[in-house]
Amino acid sequence: MRRFISVRTLLTLLLTAALLSTGCVYLRLLQTKKQLHSFGRYFELREQNGLSLVFKKPVLLEKDIIWLTKSTPTFTTENEEGKQWTYVYEKQFNSLELSEKEKREFDIYLVMVFRDGKLNEFKLPERFLKVVSKELLIKMLESMGSADVSKLSRRASSEFRGKDEAEIPTLEHILFVLGAPFSTTQGKKESTLYYKYRIGGKTKNREIDKPDFELRFKISGENNRLLNSEGVIRGLKMSIDFSKAGDADQK
Repeated sequence: MRRFISVRTLLTLLLTAALLSTGCVYLRLLQTKKQLHSFGRYFELREQNGLSLVFKKPVLLEKDIIWLTKSTPTFTTENEEGKQWTYVYEKQFNSLELSEKEKREFDIYLVMVFRDGKLNEFKLPERFLKVVSKELLIKMLESMGSADVSKLSRRASSEFRGKDEAEIPTLEHILFVLGAPFSTTQGKKESTLYYKYRIGGKTKNREIDKPDFELRFKISGENNRLLNSEGVIRGLKMSIDFSKAGDADQK
């Protein structure tokens, strides 16, 4: 009995420690989500050498980003803006032919600027601006502010409620920004494009062929418009449903 109690106690302590160690991260992520719901109050989008999301009241810490990505950045620099972290997400290919064709053209460079240990700015590649307008991105980010979050399933899902279906990205837009997918699954009424990435320069303590970042896009077979997008990072899934965009009954 004594041994049973000690094992049970040990397991309880370990579980409690795990919840406490990640609980604060989840709270800060949840606070950031709430800020997205009031986008103009807490954020600003700037178009200069790409697209920058500026945090007016930053919450996320350096350690939160490391926990979220499960990795330190590919490289870091410091300048008058602050400490700059760059994560290079190298696109993975299912064939040598495609890899040689695209080279590293479609790797994703995510740049984060920290001041006083907090994330102040998040920069996206200039290529994104050619297919996603500033207005559309704001609507997408605001929709994430209203996302349904399940800590148990580690998922945040939301609906894009724009009134104009024409502003939704198409298959052509996705291929322009991300290149050819790792794989495509064809359904009766839609197809799903799958992309996977690994953080460049990180080789230690990593599972072979396990991606650091995944993207899935469900495309309508009728008009090639985006129906749903999903990103997966460290087991956390974030999705936006675009299928109801342009519905006549939207308020």
